[in-house]
Amino acid sequence: MAAQPGQPLDAGDALALTERLVERIRAAGGLRDPAWHAAFARVPRAAFVPFFYAPAPGGGHERLWRDDRDPRRRARWAEGVASDRPLATRLRDGELLSSSSRPSLMARMLESLRIGDAGGGARHHSGAGPRVLEIGTGTGYNAALLGHRLGDGRVTTVDVDPVITEAARRHLAAAGRRPHVVTGDGFLGCRARAPYDRIIATCAVPLVPPPWIEQTVPGGLILTPLATGLLALRVAEGGRACGRFAPVPACFVPLRGGAVPGPGPGHPPDAEDPGTAGTPGPAGDFAFLLALAGAVPARGPDGRPEPATGPEPGNGHGPGHGNRPGHGSGAGHGNSASDGHGPGRRELFALWQAAGRPGRERFGVAVSAGGRQWAWLDDPDGPHTWPLGRPAAGGSSGEGTAVAPGA
Repeated sequence: MAAQPGQPLDAGDALALTERLVERIRAAGGLRDPAWHAAFARVPRAAFVPFFYAPAPGGGHERLWRDDRDPRRRARWAEGVASDRPLATRLRDGELLSSSSRPSLMARMLESLRIGDAGGGARHHSGAGPRVLEIGTGTGYNAALLGHRLGDGRVTTVDVDPVITEAARRHLAAAGRRPHVVTGDGFLGCRARAPYDRIIATCAVPLVPPPWIEQTVPGGLILTPLATGLLALRVAEGGRACGRFAPVPACFVPLRGGAVPGPGPGHPPDAEDPGTAGTPGPAGDFAFLLALAGAVPARGPDGRPEPATGPEPGNGHGPGHGNRPGHGSGAGHGNSASDGHGPGRRELFALWQAAGRPGRERFGVAVSAGGRQWAWLDDPDGPHTWPLGRPAAGGSSGEGTAVAPGA
């Protein structure tokens, strides 16, 4: 680990760390697709994470650096980049702004893009393979993996923070990769390089941004974290879209930008502290339903979410003030009270119990031709639906301090 600051990591060291990481991703059940296995084996995570922040024993964080003179701290850095865990790569006043995502989740998300599909939007509009837009550049690692699989010219990655995009460009160039790196508001996508066959977000959103749907070809796929779940949304003609959640939790730092309606319910304060909603099993599944339907779990004195394992005590009305879960037309109409709040926790818990304690994979999101968005259980036209939030008026030039963190 003797590389000087700003210089490429020694090839032998990078290879050893990469081999360890690939083994750990495979042990977690990832990289079943040989093409993605090859990408992870050839693109070293270490080249994109020259340092990261770890919790310090006395509180706060300490920076672990590739070129630290202390061999013990350098070894801790090496173990971190070879681990299957998220790494905090940018902090501001103690708040996590950007991270290198958990590699096994990255692998699952990339495989979920179904790049090799002959159908859908994979080969349609250009005939030369899919064009992909990534929302949330982060370190540039995910963009490099996409570039290895598709070719750099077919990959565009967007982040609103110019410090993050500039660092990512340096990491990518040092690794020999040159996808299109754009500084801008990720909520708005990147119209200049549209249309896209695939959009992948590495940050959480409160609803599917309408510009993403507009910039995706019919048959294309949008993959995004939403309400602590991972949503795969297939786009149809006329701006319509529909898709289901994957069965696994997906907790990411929220997308932020001038056009973002604001952090949606259920979004964790940072990727290292997903709270109950990120817990596998029934408790996490019910917390996911609370987030999806807009019934935010109560928070304790320390500000952390309280366990969402049952109905709220007291008068039986949660943050939704006793509104009934959706029993309307099934198309997002008439499923919430006029005050705009979602259903209460007690009502949701009763519904969840009656439905057999459904996991994330039984839920989905649909978008109508008019732009209405709603979440649903089992059937987008069924009796149990909940409207998602509305986008804020106006747009954003991409200026400011908000970020779209990612891989």
